[in-house]
Amino acid sequence: MQIVNDYSLDDVSLLTQEYKAMIADCDGLDWSVLNERLVQEADWTYGGAETLVYLAKRYGSFMLRNALALSLALGIEDGDAGL
Repeated sequence: MQIVNDYSLDDVSLLTQEYKAMIADCDGLDWSVLNERLVQEADWTYGGAETLVYLAKRYGSFMLRNALALSLALGIEDGDAGL
């Protein structure tokens, strides 16, 4: 687990804008297409993209927002999963 102190909510805002732009031209939401776009356009590995999409679908913004806030407060950038 890597601990850092310079990560901020500004980074999350920028990522949100980037992901909104990535899905803006999607006609409906095809999860496999989203996985491929994350790999090609956002430099995720395929496993990382699958995990990211899974977390978003499974837990949604309420739970993940709280997990983000806690990890920021703790200064945790990379968790134990190694993604």
